[in-house]
Amino acid sequence: MKKQENESFSIDEKKLELYNEMAWQERVSKKQMEPDIDISSYLVNQGFEIIRADLPDSITGILLVDETNEEKPLKVIAIKKGKEKPQSRFIVAHEYAHAFLHKKGTLQFAHRDYENLANNQQEQEAEAFARCFLMPKELIIPLCTKFKEDRDLVNKKTSKEDLIEFVRNNFDVTVKKANQRIRELKICEELHVPC
Repeated sequence: MKKQENESFSIDEKKLELYNEMAWQERVSKKQMEPDIDISSYLVNQGFEIIRADLPDSITGILLVDETNEEKPLKVIAIKKGKEKPQSRFIVAHEYAHAFLHKKGTLQFAHRDYENLANNQQEQEAEAFARCFLMPKELIIPLCTKFKEDRDLVNKKTSKEDLIEFVRNNFDVTVKKANQRIRELKICEELHVPC
């Protein structure tokens, strides 16, 4: 059955759990377990070049991989000029997710088309993997738990907004991405914080 053009894709819990495991294993294998991972340095160490470029309005990032020359492969991630650090970090992680999840052969091209994110399965997969990579379940849940416990000790109530701000600051992501990750991991429910 063919998907309708305007039908949006979503990531089911099973696939999200798989991405959680894959992203965490990738970080552990490279000994990158700090919350605010320097994603650009991480990828430069894997042979990627990260550049800022003038891109069309709807495109925030581009991935280009050409490994036809094994001695000198080309791996470039371009980020739209003018993006703030948390947005840039996510765009880099999103493009890396395409390289990690969607590699087919020695040539690869992908771009983050902001206007069509909801309508494209590979874009949704890259978004989900990027959230898992930048905010691993293995880090975010214990840190949020300790944050709430510390506030409880001094009789401070914790709101969803407090958790979002905590995640935003500790993982260097946008409010929107912090909120998405908190929701998909059901952190408010787990910590009994009103949502």
